[in-house]
Amino acid sequence: MAVKILITGAGGPAAICAYKALKDKGYDFFMADMDPLATGLYFVEPAKRFVIPGGVKPEFNQAILRLCEEQQIDILIPTVDVELIPLMRIKGAFDAIGCRMVSCSEDVLYTILDKLRLMEKCSGIVLLPEFQSLEEYLINPQISSKKLVFKPRSGSGSRGIIITSSPERNVLEKLKMENYMVQEFIGGTEYSIDLMLNEDGSVAAAVVRERLKIDSGVVIASRTIKNKRIQDYCIKIAQAVGVTYGVNIQVIVDDSGNPYLLEINPRFSGGLSLVVESGPNIPAMCVEHALSGKPIPYVDYKELAMVRYYEEIYMSGSELIKHNKVSSTEEA
Repeated sequence: MAVKILITGAGGPAAICAYKALKDKGYDFFMADMDPLATGLYFVEPAKRFVIPGGVKPEFNQAILRLCEEQQIDILIPTVDVELIPLMRIKGAFDAIGCRMVSCSEDVLYTILDKLRLMEKCSGIVLLPEFQSLEEYLINPQISSKKLVFKPRSGSGSRGIIITSSPERNVLEKLKMENYMVQEFIGGTEYSIDLMLNEDGSVAAAVVRERLKIDSGVVIASRTIKNKRIQDYCIKIAQAVGVTYGVNIQVIVDDSGNPYLLEINPRFSGGLSLVVESGPNIPAMCVEHALSGKPIPYVDYKELAMVRYYEEIYMSGSELIKHNKVSSTEEA
């Protein structure tokens, strides 16, 4: 019987990249999303499409647990940040039904998904921008840079970020209520590094990408490059933090070639298709590791460039409403 894989966040680029990387491996796929029009739902037949509660809903993790038990899912691949901690919080219940999750541990997720905590974890291990919590900065500013970056401690991408050389006190007081941190501004080029680490901490892949064009937060033109300095920097971070399976680290490299940590996305990235084509099939490696428990050996990559285009899925109008709604209760 084929291994059954459930991928959540089916409308997002990370889920779509994961599906494309795995679709020819002989697995049996199930797709889930909170949006009934999520593109990835329509990669599979109607009986295997599931509309689920959003990851912030209190019933989310129990709904996914029930779905995995009913469908006898072997591998769960969550691809949305807000889903990760609720799912890992009940990892034991998934283990009990024989469902393995492709994710970092709960403790590691708490570190990664709080940017201030992440910086504190990496302090003294790698070169970092100067940083403080916003509360500390307002009392006793210690950052020497005149140009500063104020950003939410949670969330990904550039949402909510303020870059300024003259922060207004009244604005900062408001930001304090929204759980912000502050760090020095580093000018340079941003890179995205996709890694896969085994549960013993050994590295199976570390691919450096330059994002050449981004549209609505999604990379549409990119290239892999060989840069050992960036690669080694990110491996040090990943091993220090204790990440496992597929993660994405974003850094900025200054004019002297020094990389500085921006954030970690503890899941597959939306640019993973280029990584897979360049050599290491990170989703397949993660599934193999989850199933076997054996470390995956390191896979190198080649330099390659990519541009993206839209691809349509056609169906009858009635097909759009053919899906299964999932709840944490039997009555749903």
